[in-house]
Amino acid sequence: MFSSSTSRLVHHVDADAALERVYVPPGARGLFLVVHHNGAVVAHVPIDAHGVVSPDVQHAAIDAVAGDVIAFRRRRSRVEACLGRPAAPATTSRTITAAILHTADSDRLERCLESVRAQHRAPVEVIVVDHRHDPRAARVAADHGAQHVLAQFADVGAAWNHAFRIATGELVACLHGDVIVTHAWLDGIDAVFDDCRTAVVTGYVGPTAGLHPTPRAPGVPVPRGDRVRVDGDRGLPFARAGCIGSGANMIVRRILPGWSLRLPTRIEALPVGIVERLAFTELLRAGYRIEHDPGRIVLRDPPGPAGPRTRAHRGRQRVRSLPHVLAAVRRRPVSTAPPDAPAVPPVDRIDLRRERQGVSVAIASHNRRDALRDVLLGLADQTHPSDAMEAVVVLDGSTDGSAEMVRGMTLPYPVELLEQPNRGLASARNAAARVARHPLVLFTDDDIVPTAGLVAAHAEAHARLGTDGWVIGLTPPVVGDGWLDRWMRGWWLDHYGWLSQPGHRWGALDVNDGNASAPVRLWEAVGGLDESLAGRRQDHDLGARLLAAGVPIAMAEDAVGLHRLTVDPAVVVGNAHQEGYWDAAIAARHPDVAAGLSLARTGLSVRLHFTRLGAPRMHRVWLALVHAADKLPVSAPAERLLALCAWLAYLDGARAGVHAFGGPGLTAADRAEVVDVPLDGDATPPPFGPTAVLRLTVAGREVGHVRAASPGNQFDWDALVARVMALAP
Repeated sequence: MFSSSTSRLVHHVDADAALERVYVPPGARGLFLVVHHNGAVVAHVPIDAHGVVSPDVQHAAIDAVAGDVIAFRRRRSRVEACLGRPAAPATTSRTITAAILHTADSDRLERCLESVRAQHRAPVEVIVVDHRHDPRAARVAADHGAQHVLAQFADVGAAWNHAFRIATGELVACLHGDVIVTHAWLDGIDAVFDDCRTAVVTGYVGPTAGLHPTPRAPGVPVPRGDRVRVDGDRGLPFARAGCIGSGANMIVRRILPGWSLRLPTRIEALPVGIVERLAFTELLRAGYRIEHDPGRIVLRDPPGPAGPRTRAHRGRQRVRSLPHVLAAVRRRPVSTAPPDAPAVPPVDRIDLRRERQGVSVAIASHNRRDALRDVLLGLADQTHPSDAMEAVVVLDGSTDGSAEMVRGMTLPYPVELLEQPNRGLASARNAAARVARHPLVLFTDDDIVPTAGLVAAHAEAHARLGTDGWVIGLTPPVVGDGWLDRWMRGWWLDHYGWLSQPGHRWGALDVNDGNASAPVRLWEAVGGLDESLAGRRQDHDLGARLLAAGVPIAMAEDAVGLHRLTVDPAVVVGNAHQEGYWDAAIAARHPDVAAGLSLARTGLSVRLHFTRLGAPRMHRVWLALVHAADKLPVSAPAERLLALCAWLAYLDGARAGVHAFGGPGLTAADRAEVVDVPLDGDATPPPFGPTAVLRLTVAGREVGHVRAASPGNQFDWDALVARVMALAP
């Protein structure tokens, strides 16, 4: 496609398919090849040619720009085939709202609307947000079946926020009104957002007559490789947010688990895209990820030279915006007060009685009366029929009036209240399962507020399984916006992203019981939770027994419970000490699981194991250093100190656990299973679990060993493929 006499012809090609001759019509500046490989755009290749462009000319141009990238991707595909990585299945289609910010004249807006309506993947609605109050824009929008909305303030951030509020789609595809989009702009967008940590996808913004990104997207690289994924775990969020695009081409997840997306307001410096950059910074600080996809292409005419009056006006805009920009980029302190829970769109109630999927929701609670009330109220607003569910509340030694509060609530479903002395979480869950009246039991905690579809999603997941299995839901943390909160949310969202990967190799460490369900008969068959594990890791012990019995495990990605955490460095260190202690118990009971625990790390860890630097008496010293480092203008020193303190505490807890329970301790790595993986030939990839060590061979000759998942880390296909490629010839 091309839009004017100065445009290039945009042509999509597959790097592994035979190329055909392309005719460049008169008036076009040349050819603009968009090169795909395995469904991803790997390069944009401009060719200055007219008339018929032969396949040889195209091949030469592609090799010059992206030959090494394509060779690397082909090599990676071969490694993935040798390991048996499955292809991603077809994903669920998400609804999309196209939001267009009216930034130019009405003629360009009309051209933009025409290109949006010509999409292969049509949006369910189109909204034109007009903060200029242009009377002709309303007529243009009506002619193209779009909704025209007047923004109250001449403010870019406020205009985008208004669009997010009135949009009905799960995704909001944002554009400026002076661009045109290619036909494949929204193709394949659903698969990108299967990663629950991805909040925004930006695309390539190129001029209709040039080769490189326009000044409105100053940091976006010219595509030559895979997608760029950016998160705030490394580096400064504000610096990283400057290289991933602008609001002229971005697709936003409207509802984020545990976070409310709002763009900064009262900033008028639109020409430099500072509004979007600040919004990206906030998302990175909150622990979310932003992806730049070069295959999502929009084109705009290059801006003309600005006159003295325009330059003066822009200067005044930036001066007025400066206080708000400085307020947004300053480093924020750790916050313990969680933001308001995000609004959840209403969902039609689902009648599952014909499936007879009755669900008993088992809630274990200890002295959290107010939090427990929020959980019970959340269950009252479920899409699952109220007469097909019940709540079983087990108060494990509560003395704060929780029992009186539960008895005094009027709820649309029956509630069974049990009280017992403080015996631990495992005992409370077992007690709830014993009195469950429905065939499915769903375990949750008193600080996990269920979203409206949580119970129905668990019931549907079991119906899809067709056999007795363990189903895990999501519990994204609802925390503040400090660096520790960002780390907490990012880790949990990545954790669920790994679990939901196609072909994930399930291990005992994947199993948790904070938002999980199983048939009651399965729970009774495996013996429930081991009540002797009174502290932590009772879920990992259950996972080892489930996998040994061949019980299938599945994810229910729509079963979301908002985990309202209060994060603090002292809590992190204390939890690490307990985890080390109870990991030693798991290693003693399940030697085949021990290789996946952090206990299996060797080397320096073995020497630190005996130093007692992580003993409880040392925690106050370490935490004082963390708090001192937290006063610095950057968070990296505090983050590293806390990570070191937590690791030392874990090792000290493991030392005490090995002394109490025995077992392999830090020699657990020696018990890992070794699996041969040939990197040549067409042999069927061997099965292996997350604790296996892969012995790589080429023509029968050993080239190295890699772990399926390094100790203490989650099984991740991308990380495993990268480790194998480092050794593969």
